[in-house]
Amino acid sequence: MTANLLDDLNFATVCRVAFSGFLRLGEFTYKTEDLSTRSIFSATKLTRSDVRFSSSLDHAQLTLKRSKTDRRHEGVQIIPARTGDGACPVDALQKLLLLDPREPNAPLFSFHRKPFSRKSFPSTLSIKLRALGIRADGYSGHSFRKGAAQHAHDSGILDDQIQMLERWTSEAFRVYFTTNASVLYKLNHQFQTSSPAPLSLVVLPPSPLSS
Repeated sequence: MTANLLDDLNFATVCRVAFSGFLRLGEFTYKTEDLSTRSIFSATKLTRSDVRFSSSLDHAQLTLKRSKTDRRHEGVQIIPARTGDGACPVDALQKLLLLDPREPNAPLFSFHRKPFSRKSFPSTLSIKLRALGIRADGYSGHSFRKGAAQHAHDSGILDDQIQMLERWTSEAFRVYFTTNASVLYKLNHQFQTSSPAPLSLVVLPPSPLSS
């Protein structure tokens, strides 16, 4: 595959994983200088070795070694469920690892000609949206997490369950440290397979003439 196609593959995969996993922008992006010391990068950022698949391939498991609400640095497990549709994060991860193989300590996601940073990723997102005829000014790198929360709410998932999936903190909920992976899988599967399917439809904004 060409570098451009591999960049598209990485971008498409991270969109599916970021949405299904309620990921924060800083959890899947990084600075170019972060790569200067691979041992530190591997200990703090998402790498290829942080991806696992269940024996039945009904879900994947991502280990976030550092995240905003993991104050103890114990690591957080993200459990994207297989959905079997075009937006399936598990299928996307398998395809990425197959077609863009890298060493275990390499970044999970990367662009070949520019850094996969907090600046370059939103810029690429804007370019992709405009190519689809969608105004990009209402979107950012945080739109996946915000959109996931809204979709979960619209799907009838309870507030405390959304809090569990999105890893929010409060005095009452610290479940992301202790929740069993099977519970996260069931909730994530419910979240992704409800109707309408996440990421399956693109809704264009109304044209000025229609208002």
